Amino acid sequence: MFGFIYTKKRISDEISVAINNTFRTCFIDKDFINKDSIAKIPRNFWQDEYIAGFIFVLISLFIKFQFKGDFFSERKRGEIVNLTLMKICGEFWRDILNIGSSNMNKESPLYKKGGDEAFI
Repeated sequence: MFGFIYTKKRISDEISVAINNTFRTCFIDKDFINKDSIAKIPRNFWQDEYIAGFIFVLISLFIKFQFKGDFFSERKRGEIVNLTLMKICGEFWRDILNIGSSNMNKESPLYKKGGDEAFI
């Protein structure tokens, strides 16, 4: 009854797949798909406060409920968030991390709305 021992990489892999599947439905319109059937993310998508709030809350919920993250150290949770953002946002992961950290103490209305809707 030991269960699985999840590594930070494995946790971030599973979370990023789930979140990418969530966003995939947003880009099924033919205007967002190129000739190779790869979704084109709209410009400034990853810099949007609503998207940042949505992603941070989803990551937090997955860590807490899917992987029993209450038992993780704060450092481990932070490393999982960073790895997950790198996989989801690619080169824009620092942009979304900056939005999240700037909204940590005082959330903007868009950031809060994105987080609330992810929670629902």
